[in-house]
Amino acid sequence: MSTLTSLAELEPILNQLHIPSDLRDPENGSQEDAARLEHWKRDAHTTLLQLQLKLRDSDTKTDDVERLAAVAYAVAAFYGEGLWSSETDRKLAKGILEHIAPSVPLLERVLSFYVKPVFQANPHPMLNPSSARKLPRTLGGPLAQQDYYEGQVWKSHPGIVNVILWCVSHMEGSTYERLWHLLIPPMMILLDDYQIQYKLQGLSIVSQLLKNVPSDLLKRTGIDALLLTSMKTCMTFLHNPSTADLIREVALTWVSLARLTTPEGSGARFDQLCTLLGDCIIGSIWTYASRDVDTVEATIDVLPVIIKALGIATARYLKAIIPQLVFPLTARLENSSSPQLQITSLRALQVTIQECAPRMHKWKSTVMSAVAQRWVILQDTGEDNEDVRLLQKELREVTQCLLQACPSSAEEELRVLLDTDARMFESLTQVDDNNALT
Repeated sequence: MSTLTSLAELEPILNQLHIPSDLRDPENGSQEDAARLEHWKRDAHTTLLQLQLKLRDSDTKTDDVERLAAVAYAVAAFYGEGLWSSETDRKLAKGILEHIAPSVPLLERVLSFYVKPVFQANPHPMLNPSSARKLPRTLGGPLAQQDYYEGQVWKSHPGIVNVILWCVSHMEGSTYERLWHLLIPPMMILLDDYQIQYKLQGLSIVSQLLKNVPSDLLKRTGIDALLLTSMKTCMTFLHNPSTADLIREVALTWVSLARLTTPEGSGARFDQLCTLLGDCIIGSIWTYASRDVDTVEATIDVLPVIIKALGIATARYLKAIIPQLVFPLTARLENSSSPQLQITSLRALQVTIQECAPRMHKWKSTVMSAVAQRWVILQDTGEDNEDVRLLQKELREVTQCLLQACPSSAEEELRVLLDTDARMFESLTQVDDNNALT
């Protein structure tokens, strides 16, 4: 087995993988921009293949850190999503990186030598630059946030986020202590940027970090509190085409953080989850973005995860949750909700009923009425397609959940429907069209 080609010989190849800072999104640029992007992508693909051949016969596991870090930095830019690479390039990049052992010295070299200089010109105002601990007050005074947004050199380095993501995905619990001061500043800079696309990139790093990071380290450095503050700010970015994606990512990451850093059943976990559900979703999004269908649907998508984490404590919000979930099912003229929103709402209803079973007797009539209305609409239309069949299944599941939560009272509601029109509602009492509920 040969030794790895020297760094001097590799540099021309690695330089060809440097992503130009002015590559434009084809949807937002001119035809010339689109043609230039496609030409660059073809050249990059050829370069990746050339690099793969050079490394194939090399003993990369015994090579020195300096050369491996240079290769890892160049190739890891293609590790994740980006308009500069195709799915084929991402697979190719991952194949190359699999031959590089991500040792702690290697990760440290990539983060300190390549990533840190890119973000160093824009220090985060709430972080100690040397330790990455949360500061008691904003560094630089009241105008620090504005200064922090000026001259953002890091935005001229496409692919840098993928490099960070590759590093984080190979960190173990014991590694974080050593690399904390190199990882946290760029992560928080991304998360606290004023543009949603960078917030989403920051959240992808946070989500990966929470898989292995020691909870004690998060709390000891104050980063758990800083993350909560940042994510709460994210939930105020409404009326944007990417808001729905942001809400989904924030909510799931928020729940993961709460589970990692707070004991189950504790007041701290209760407070964190109530802030997410009560303040951010019910008090903000459902109040100020109620007409943004995609945004509302995103909150319904993540609602089951939040409710399962909060448990019976969700009951304090039933006055807001139940009306929100049954609205897409009702037969109002102004209600033109999509089948997907109806299905998502029904699934969230099932979790709500299961977790808040002791309180559901107060809401059985509201839920059963909405289920019956949607059932009648589906029966009257006579349509038979995948959406209709899935809706019917979810309507039956909600009915079953309600019968299990409050058997006697729910059966009374169902009996009224059967007495009114047995032919119409008899199949509502079935599961998988065979197993009767009553």
